[in-house]
Amino acid sequence: MNTIGIINENEKVLCRACMEKAMECGASAVRVSLSKSIQNSISILDGEVDKICYNEDRSIYLNIYAGGRYGCYSTNRLKSKDLDSFVDMAVQTTALMAPDPCRGLPMPHTKATACTDGCELELADPSYHDISQESKIAAALAAGKIGQSYESLECEYSDNMDDNYIIDSDGFEGRHTESSFGFCCEIVIEDPEGNKHSAYKWTSAPFHKDFKPGELCRQAYEEALSQFWPKPVSNGKKTVVVMAKCASRLIGPIISALDGNSMQQKLSFLQDSMGKQLFPESFNLYDDATRKGRAGSRLFDTEGVAVHEGPIIEKGVVKRYFVNSYCAKKTGMEPTVEGPSRPCVLPFICNSDKKEISLEDIMRECGEGIVVSGFNGGNCNPANGDFSFGIEGYAFENGKITHPLEEALMTGNMLELWGNFKAAGSDALAHARWQIPSLAFGNVDINT
Repeated sequence: MNTIGIINENEKVLCRACMEKAMECGASAVRVSLSKSIQNSISILDGEVDKICYNEDRSIYLNIYAGGRYGCYSTNRLKSKDLDSFVDMAVQTTALMAPDPCRGLPMPHTKATACTDGCELELADPSYHDISQESKIAAALAAGKIGQSYESLECEYSDNMDDNYIIDSDGFEGRHTESSFGFCCEIVIEDPEGNKHSAYKWTSAPFHKDFKPGELCRQAYEEALSQFWPKPVSNGKKTVVVMAKCASRLIGPIISALDGNSMQQKLSFLQDSMGKQLFPESFNLYDDATRKGRAGSRLFDTEGVAVHEGPIIEKGVVKRYFVNSYCAKKTGMEPTVEGPSRPCVLPFICNSDKKEISLEDIMRECGEGIVVSGFNGGNCNPANGDFSFGIEGYAFENGKITHPLEEALMTGNMLELWGNFKAAGSDALAHARWQIPSLAFGNVDINT
């Protein structure tokens, strides 16, 4: 039994009453979602407490299907009397909507089962409610001290408890409870010539015992220090290695292009790509969706549809689209889930069977080029995959970083970029929901 979460049995009864009331008022199908959250944050500025915040939030969401029409409504008033009038008005309002025959609940056989407790994936810390505010402040202050001079140092400790409960009129019931402890810092330091350099670091963990901000501020200081005296980069095609901390920027456009809604609107450079090999055989993108104790894991999406682990792209072949029930009915595509839960790129490096591949391994294999440590703006055209990203980072030669670089532009096309895929590490950030490691590509256009 879930004794960790913040949704109580009375609130679950209210959700069921809302569903029954909506059906009595004329709805043909209903989904009710209850979301509750607690958030604490402690901001530290230059080693002193700057701000303390505590927030509680709760909302009931109604998805109502009536007479071929659909409406979505929400309220944070969870008293029975208020909810009765709210549900009645919601059903009446839905009757005024334009008909949409594609709207409806997902097919029952697609929905998750054995997910009513909320703690099946072991993502909620039993000790969450027992940690004192004093200990949180002490931990935040301790983590924000580095013993070095700087222009400014901003840190924030945060913890969250999120509890979500869903039922629908087809009999689905699901709950997902998750906690998180996080710490981030941004430091600004000045070089001898008066130029300012900054670096940002963050970490998080579902369980307090695994939460170790440790030397994060010192690491940010050292990263800012490494930016002193940057040199311009020459224009041309170069080998580019993208650090794990920012590599998801190059996966995001692929995930978006595999979304059924993007395809329906003709805004996908992966249109009609199912079963086609559009990427190198060395590229494997996998959804590690239900890993216990790992951020991003879940058993069902917001419609209650069961998520499944498996390949998104396997040996360069597109294996999965992300199609919710509405898009499936509208396009005739096979329904799957609304999006990936925990996408990860599997390790690969040329001429090697190594499974543990570091950033240093990749640089040694590539020899020389650019290491991207961050993206500064830019965009990717969803229809054709053309992109232009501002980048910052370092030059490397003989597998070793030599000096920081002035900001530059990385341009090209997503399919062409991945066509020159050279390596993927095993160094994805353990705390990240998207498990994207360091990535390497050849023949990338770099411009100043």
